[in-house]
Amino acid sequence: MSPFSPNIFPTRDGQQIWFTHKDVGKVSVLDTKTLTISGVLTTGPISNHVATVDVAAGKLAYVTVGGEDVVKVYSRAPGFKQLATIPVGALPHGIWPSGDGSRVYVGLENGDSAVAISTASNKVLAKIKVGQAPMALMYVPNAVPAGAAGATGLGRQPGGPARHRPHLEATYARPRHRHHDPALGRAGGFGHFRPARPDAQHRLRHLPDQRHQGTLPP
Repeated sequence: MSPFSPNIFPTRDGQQIWFTHKDVGKVSVLDTKTLTISGVLTTGPISNHVATVDVAAGKLAYVTVGGEDVVKVYSRAPGFKQLATIPVGALPHGIWPSGDGSRVYVGLENGDSAVAISTASNKVLAKIKVGQAPMALMYVPNAVPAGAAGATGLGRQPGGPARHRPHLEATYARPRHRHHDPALGRAGGFGHFRPARPDAQHRLRHLPDQRHQGTLPP
């Protein structure tokens, strides 16, 4: 099994932990009592995130499958039967359930949007533009109290002027010594990050954002 597990999600009762293996299109289920893997599901290419939900119909898991532009729904009962496939849009990535489990919300990385899915019908209820390439999201119950104005309790993450945005510069450095790499069977070089100034080791540079001009800082 792949060691690359970019996302992990526990069940409400704490009996299982689900985690994705994005690069091989699988999801593993860990039994927390025995600390053994109770199942490995072949979910599909670019299996990004998973969320577990308890609803009237049963205990479920929702998996975003970016390579198929769908969310797949599985029973958490032994056998982990697939119950539904929900088309959602371009490259679904992050997913999170509402506090009451009635909906799950999905970020569409290549759609610059988020969708809401009903867990009762497993249908998309709505889609909203949220900005560039959403890759993860969370649901916070009662962030906007009932009856309050729609923006109450909400705000934007501070970003500051463009000139204060950090940038990293990546450069190729000519190796001082050529070395023999047994794995390659030939002499090889290497690349690394070079600081913009000798005294700027391991720091970010604050440079004007020139992307709107079609150029990047040198």
